[in-house]
Amino acid sequence: MKDLIRQILKEQVKASEFCIPVKGWDGKLSKSQDFTACRNYKGKKCGRKHKAIDFEVPSGSEVYAPQSGKVTASYITGDGCGGMIIIDHGDGIKTKYCHLKRRDVTSQDEVVKGEIIGLVGGDAKDIGRGNSVSAHLHYQVRKNSTPIDPVSNGYVSNEVCGETIITQKRVDPDIVRELQDYLVIAGYLYDVDYKYGILDTDTINAIKELQKEHNLTPDGEINKETVDALLKDVAESKSDN
Repeated sequence: MKDLIRQILKEQVKASEFCIPVKGWDGKLSKSQDFTACRNYKGKKCGRKHKAIDFEVPSGSEVYAPQSGKVTASYITGDGCGGMIIIDHGDGIKTKYCHLKRRDVTSQDEVVKGEIIGLVGGDAKDIGRGNSVSAHLHYQVRKNSTPIDPVSNGYVSNEVCGETIITQKRVDPDIVRELQDYLVIAGYLYDVDYKYGILDTDTINAIKELQKEHNLTPDGEINKETVDALLKDVAESKSDN
């Protein structure tokens, strides 16, 4: 279980390093813009799944690399994507961008986090709009070639490059439950103080106390250093008993 927690947390830390690739997004997604939305395809209603999210921002908005990596594709596709860029960020994570009216990088280019890679398109008169009918950025995150939800996996819970927006903090409930159990064992959290499986105020305060005890930044964030410190305390507590 400890190895599983470390692996999941490693992935979450990786996600937390990604900034949101456009400015001006209000942090909200309609049902037609989220990962699970349906798309008509070959005459069929809901013929395919969206498997991405749509940032509704004006045509011409700058698009930034959310993390450093290598561009593996940059061209105007013959399908609905239109102006497309794909970036390989390593560790099996790739990001894909569609409906770009301008692409500022080419295949094999190395990009750094925050670098401008193109401009949002999608309007009727935009070059490379693909099948879009209004301005937006189609943003897909792939893990080992499989599209994953950028929202539930933490890829849009962070800062825009150079700008902060408020979004709901999302942490896997199973991870939270496991951490809460360990916090209780280590004496930082008490059974009557918290909501099981929810990263509530009491749980965050317990994490901060743990961090203070180990001279870590008391920000209440779940990261590798904090988990390692907690597991050390749990091991010591069990050995004392």
